[in-house]
Amino acid sequence: MLIIPKMIVAITFLYFAFKIKRQSNYLLNKIFFFAFLSWVIYNTFDSFSFTFAPASYTSFIICSALWALQKVMLNTYSGLIYNASNIISKGELRVRKKKHQIIEISILLISTVLMIIEAPLQILDGNKDVIDPHTLPPTGVFTSAEGFSLISAIATVIPLVFYIIATVNLSKVIKKTEDRASKKKMVVLVIGINLIPIGLLYFLFRSLLFPIYTIWTSMIGQFCFLLSPLLIFWALRKD
Repeated sequence: MLIIPKMIVAITFLYFAFKIKRQSNYLLNKIFFFAFLSWVIYNTFDSFSFTFAPASYTSFIICSALWALQKVMLNTYSGLIYNASNIISKGELRVRKKKHQIIEISILLISTVLMIIEAPLQILDGNKDVIDPHTLPPTGVFTSAEGFSLISAIATVIPLVFYIIATVNLSKVIKKTEDRASKKKMVVLVIGINLIPIGLLYFLFRSLLFPIYTIWTSMIGQFCFLLSPLLIFWALRKD
């Protein structure tokens, strides 16, 4: 059961969210603070939705609502990280422009809605067939899973593109930075930011990498999530 490691990740993000906020009232710190909080909500809901959805029809409905909120928080995190990279590479004025904010929010909103509709929470039996929620709890072998379609796959790519753009923005800053200490921090920041999409992609392709599911194969992705806030905080901390 992954509820314990997922909650450890959530608590770690929560701890470093307030550590970053206390460092400075600068807009960049505020953005990382809210980004970390969004991941706390995402990981907390994720730990409950998969675990308790099969318990009953009522539980499934509640967990499906949490599942939808997860998608909101997932895309919120990617959007905030993208904005953080813009502040570092282009300054606060770039982030404060309403035109860019409207475009960004619209794209992420479309992605979120498509994810919720096309990739719903499902309970599968031993043959990988979807179990009717009204018949819950299930008997025999079952798993909680995310629905999949071509549209949901395309929608999932959108927040990944935001991470890619953020990485490109920060990579440009790294190239221009001459101070070795500052450059090292920027490199660590890029690694910390990218551990989230790396972890997400790992879970997406885990079944291909490890056909046999074990808690240890799942812990690899959770370790990526756990390490991310530590590296980001280290990169942002004042000497």
